[in-house]
Order: sequence, then structure tokens, then C-alpha cells
Amino acid sequence: MCRARAERSSGGMAERVVTDEESPARERESAAGGAGAVETPDPDARDGAGWVAPLLATLAGLAGCPFTLLVWGLSPMACDSCAGAELAAFESRYQVASVVTWISLGLAAILLTVSWSLPWVRRYSAARVGYALGAGCAGVVGLTAALTVAG
Repeated sequence: MCRARAERSSGGMAERVVTDEESPARERESAAGGAGAVETPDPDARDGAGWVAPLLATLAGLAGCPFTLLVWGLSPMACDSCAGAELAAFESRYQVASVVTWISLGLAAILLTVSWSLPWVRRYSAARVGYALGAGCAGVVGLTAALTVAG
């Protein structure tokens, strides 16, 4: 059974009949800030797209890390004909680049692992993207170190 009640505007001139079915909906709208209010998502809700950033970083790492190691491994051939002081300078640069390359690739692996292991809720979405981007940046640093050896 549908009960109706009359509502009057503040001027008392206009009347409108409101049924009981409409009333709870209007109360929810007014409690949420009106009909145009935007509801904020629950930070503990499952993040459906949380796998995208770690996956892209993993795919980039699977392509970039072997290339970095290939460049690093072939770099000593740039100084095959070197001797004396030139060879000593190259070897010192190569040692520094080796340390930077391996540390940066290890850091990329750690950041990627953290990115995958964060809880799959919206609260950690920004952190997950940040760790995935950090893994990519660490990989670029490793590649840059490997490329500058021959320079």
C-alpha cells in the first residue's frame, strides 16, 4: 500500500505529492550531499587494475635486463687493443660500471618484488605504481652505467 503525503515549498504556493517509495531515496541523496554528490571509493576495496603497473614493469624488465647484461658483458671488447694507461683507465671505469649495473639490477628486482607483493587494495595503488616505476628507473640506471664504460 502506497501512502502519499503533500509537501509544500517555503512560500506555500507549490504542492507536490511524495510517495513513501521516493522518500528514502531523497533522504539518501540529501545525506550524501545532494543528487550531484560524488562518492569516494573505499580505500580497502579490491583494486581490479592493480596488476597493470607491476606487469608492465616486469615485461620491461624481462626485455631490458638481458640487454643490459649483454651490453655490460660485451663492453670489455671495446678496449681489446688498449695497453698501458689506457687499459688501466678502462678497467677502473669497468669496475665502477659493473658495481653500479649489478646494484641497480638488484634494486630493480627488489622494487619489482615489492610492487607485486603489496596488498591488492586501492589504498596501495599509488605505492604499487611508484615501486614499479622505481624498478624501471633502476633498470635504466644499470643500462646507462653499462653503456658509459666504453665512453
